[in-house]
Amino acid sequence: MLAWVLIDRTTWGFAARIAGGNVRAAQVQGLPVRRLILGFTALDGGCAGLAGFFEVTAVHGAANASLASGYGFTGILIAFLARHNPLAIVPVAVLLAGFEASSGL
Repeated sequence: MLAWVLIDRTTWGFAARIAGGNVRAAQVQGLPVRRLILGFTALDGGCAGLAGFFEVTAVHGAANASLASGYGFTGILIAFLARHNPLAIVPVAVLLAGFEASSGL
């Protein structure tokens, strides 16, 4: 929800969508493209690190070899199916998690 508010309801998010869609057009309009890219990359990396922290502490208890389970490829598929809509990512992720959990039954 917070990501949706940031991207869809703020000028910073609007500028980032412009820079993500067409870097040259964003530069012509005078947007700080490098600052936007670095800022959102740092924010996304922080969110990924926080998710990894909770995965290690709550699920596994310690960092071990079972952590490398292909979450990156699943994340790409989820983002594609949700059409990069932050509000649709959670239901799509739950749906794919259900498929993955039921595949071992």
